[in-house]
Amino acid sequence: MTEIVLEGHFDAADRTADEFPLLPFEVPAGIARLRVRYQVSRQLSGDKVGWQEGNIVDIGLFDPRGAEFLSAKGFRGWSGTARQEFTIAADEATPGYLLGFIQPGTWHVVLGLYQLAPDGCDYRVVVTLQEESRGERAESR
Repeated sequence: MTEIVLEGHFDAADRTADEFPLLPFEVPAGIARLRVRYQVSRQLSGDKVGWQEGNIVDIGLFDPRGAEFLSAKGFRGWSGTARQEFTIAADEATPGYLLGFIQPGTWHVVLGLYQLAPDGCDYRVVVTLQEESRGERAESR
């Protein structure tokens, strides 16, 4: 297993520039399962929008076929703030995400900066790549 960590900070200027920033990461050949977990500082649930100071940051995923928000062939799912983690594999996926072959190439986590606290928010996304077993490799040939 390989872990990829994507982390940083967003503020109001970032949200103005792009409400749906893309966080690219590379997936090598031979990956059977992708697991994504994320944390945001002072995360609120979606029903708190406008009622409390804090951050509401949604999450979604695109594969290498394209990452144009709402129109890309590479769209693999979106869960808003309903989930803090999700999994995609050829034979299963977390609800809100599409199962299917894990293609090698550049994938993108997309974050929806729905509401940011005045001091912004820190984020941390951890992508875990699980390699195919020898049996899975032989079957895919």
